[in-house]
Amino acid sequence: MIRFIITLLLITILVSCGGNSALQIHDDHLQGQTFSITSQSFNDTLIIDFQDSTYKTIGSIYVYEGHNPWKIRYDQGGNFLILNNKVFGIDKTDGGSYKCTLIGIKDHAFSLQKRKQKWTKNQLSGIWVQKEMSKIYDDVKNGRSKLTPPPAPPGVTSTDYHWPFFYDISVDSIKYHEYYTIYQSKIEFNNSNEYLIMETGDEYMDEQNRKWHIKSLTDTQMIVNRFITSPFGETEVIDTLVKKKRS
Repeated sequence: MIRFIITLLLITILVSCGGNSALQIHDDHLQGQTFSITSQSFNDTLIIDFQDSTYKTIGSIYVYEGHNPWKIRYDQGGNFLILNNKVFGIDKTDGGSYKCTLIGIKDHAFSLQKRKQKWTKNQLSGIWVQKEMSKIYDDVKNGRSKLTPPPAPPGVTSTDYHWPFFYDISVDSIKYHEYYTIYQSKIEFNNSNEYLIMETGDEYMDEQNRKWHIKSLTDTQMIVNRFITSPFGETEVIDTLVKKKRS
């Protein structure tokens, strides 16, 4: 009889412990998704992108180096998110976001809120001209402008002159056409297609476009925050670009 009672108590304890286990989180809950990171520990707006086995973070000011390893582990009734060898407890909230806490530091916690994809890469593909230069661009293309290009450098002709300046974006690269020069760079989209990471520059101004944050996009217009690095530091330029047809 005593053995039966002890067995019954053990079963009750096991069931009770199992009932308190967190809902298991799997890798595919985060893979291919973009999340906003919110925390009282920092003021910057951070975005995190989860790939199959690596992640990258993007700040509103700086581009954080990405492609660091991550994985989810479920152990003894708890979920753990491992980011580049740092271990966080992770739980899904009723609102669908995730709460994460760095193991060993009680006050270092943050939340992950999923960001939805608003547009496709194909919608970004095309020729883009600054809005204030749009009419001049059309006049040059249609032969209505009396623009006389400056003398061409060796190896090129006046037909290679590009003004006003424009961007030619495809699904995997960007070209910046300026004067007699074309600057080209591979581009890396984040999962939500809001951020473009690149290295395309301007040798005249010694500037590099490093990151674009697409704020809004329609079939004809894009509002973008361009983050530019130069020997003097990093600056943010807000541009309205108008889409043009390729010749």
